[in-house]
Amino acid sequence: SVATLFDLLDICDRTDLRGAVLQDLERQRVSLGALRQHPGVDPQALDAMLAEIQAAAADLGGQGRIGQELRDNEWLASLRGRLAVPGGSSQVDMPSYFSWQIKPPEIRSHDLGQWIRPFLPLYKGLALILRVLRDSGDRADVTARQGAYQEMLSGKVFQLLRVWVDSALNIFPEMSANKYVIWERFAA
Repeated sequence: SVATLFDLLDICDRTDLRGAVLQDLERQRVSLGALRQHPGVDPQALDAMLAEIQAAAADLGGQGRIGQELRDNEWLASLRGRLAVPGGSSQVDMPSYFSWQIKPPEIRSHDLGQWIRPFLPLYKGLALILRVLRDSGDRADVTARQGAYQEMLSGKVFQLLRVWVDSALNIFPEMSANKYVIWERFAA
């Protein structure tokens, strides 16, 4: 939705996402590049992954401020301000937004597609980092006793914690982690 688009703009305004993603891409590139000399590593697969990382970094590094063209769009800027006000998106206050909302779905979908385009390099970079982390990790099955699980890290370093919960249990995890401990509690 349009509100989600504005949430993305707010997130990009508050943090240096581009810099953080570029740093992680470079870290993954260096880590994977070090595998070149290891036996059992497929050089073609490694080269393909390194090229994918390089392309994602180039796409992300090549653009200006993420979403700047959306900030420069007068109509979207006006809408962003009105949506921030409770009830500000009514037909009376924002007739152009109402008019856009009743356009055919194909037109609205096309517009949204154009508006999210500036975020795609960021998305592709984040998706690539997560894919590399997920594919390189080891899976461990553990059981949470009495609805909680805690593990002392004892110097081990983790970059990603993934939790699977059987949907039939109708619970969700609340997680907390730092350099010393991983803690999860499951709530209904």
